[in-house]
Amino acid sequence: MSIQPDELPELDEATRLTSETLLRNVHPSYVEKGFDEPSPMIFSPTQTDLGLLSVDRESRRTAVESFLFRRDVMQRKTAGVLAVTTEHVAEVLLEAHENEVDGNDAHAVIDFRPRLAEREVIRETLLKRALEQGWQVRA
Repeated sequence: MSIQPDELPELDEATRLTSETLLRNVHPSYVEKGFDEPSPMIFSPTQTDLGLLSVDRESRRTAVESFLFRRDVMQRKTAGVLAVTTEHVAEVLLEAHENEVDGNDAHAVIDFRPRLAEREVIRETLLKRALEQGWQVRA
């Protein structure tokens, strides 16, 4: 999901998430055939994301529901779901915020904007934390 500059959400203390598991669907292109470990790119916002990485809140949608929502409702490809916690996000000095969007009340974002220049190290750390927990769902 790309975010348009005029659609940037208001992120403040009221929307900041704590004690939450954040679910990230993995596009199949980020998983090499025959390997279980995806590219760290899954934990890096693209240029069109404007520094905000989309995730789902496990308190609103289970990993299986997140997988099915992406595949069946959004009609997008997914190789599975990995998870990090808000504690993992805080470990790399970032924050996660609730960000409900039309038709997706589980949507949240990890705000990379304060540390975009360091995203390579951050994505490696988040991938490591996610893999420590293992795949939550695998296609």
